[in-house]
Amino acid sequence: MIPSHQNQDVARAASATHSATEPTLAHAISKAQENLLRLQHADGYWVGELFVDSTLCSDYVLFMHWADEVDAVLQEKCVAHIRR
Repeated sequence: MIPSHQNQDVARAASATHSATEPTLAHAISKAQENLLRLQHADGYWVGELFVDSTLCSDYVLFMHWADEVDAVLQEKCVAHIRR
């Protein structure tokens, strides 16, 4: 068991670290919000590149086999993507 004075030291250190990072965190959140608002279209949507990694494809192939509903064409497209 940790003595209570050590718990207090740890709590003080965590509090000091939290206080020191708050302005940095608040600034980062503010910049992220500004960027999202800048990229948002007037109608309220965003447009961006959709990135799909091989994990999504491999998981989907596995799911099709697990569900016993394999779409051979889709499976081949996924396999081709995974092999890239």
